[in-house]
Amino acid sequence: PPGKVIANAYCVDKCPEGTVNDHSICRTRCLYNREQLIRTLQSTGEKVCADTCNDGEVINAGVCTGVCPLGKVNDNGYCQDKCSRPGEVDDHGVCRNACSNTQEVINNGKCSTSCAKGQVNYNGLCAQECPASLIDDHGVCRNECQNTSEFILQRKCVTDCPDGKFINERECVDECPAGKVADGRYCTCLLYTSDAADDLLCVDLGGRRIIKKK
Repeated sequence: PPGKVIANAYCVDKCPEGTVNDHSICRTRCLYNREQLIRTLQSTGEKVCADTCNDGEVINAGVCTGVCPLGKVNDNGYCQDKCSRPGEVDDHGVCRNACSNTQEVINNGKCSTSCAKGQVNYNGLCAQECPASLIDDHGVCRNECQNTSEFILQRKCVTDCPDGKFINERECVDECPAGKVADGRYCTCLLYTSDAADDLLCVDLGGRRIIKKK
């Protein structure tokens, strides 16, 4: 009769737990139309075979659900192991073109509050090291150290140069470059007077290292 379903050859009001109403027949899955989804009716809690999910739901292995299970991502309404479209990232379980929180970084295709230990932030992407043109400023790739009192050691910002190193224009070096001499820990120019020398630049004129005095 209308309003009843068939469960194990009996007419009942609703399908028992663990089964789905497949066009008034209780089954473990949708067989009448194998393309249909298992949707839970919000009014009764009954599971039925349907063409679409409830508003706001996603599809996980043919079953409508509120959110994807742990380890899956919402890829355009479907729960997948990873985002399928090129350039998209896993933004805490949802595939997007970029992280919704602009302060976050992308680590192995996923949005994260920070890079893993030993990694660096290169333009919002976690990498093993900075490009050769940049330095590692405490985990962030930059052109120079943000803290102007710090020094550069092996392309990394440090609070001080280690013993045995000289400081040449904020960089820790093993020895002073040509045109400069060690003055304590710092590499400095030899001071001579010459109109041929550029202001504040060490030059080499006939074997003499020169800086112009004003």
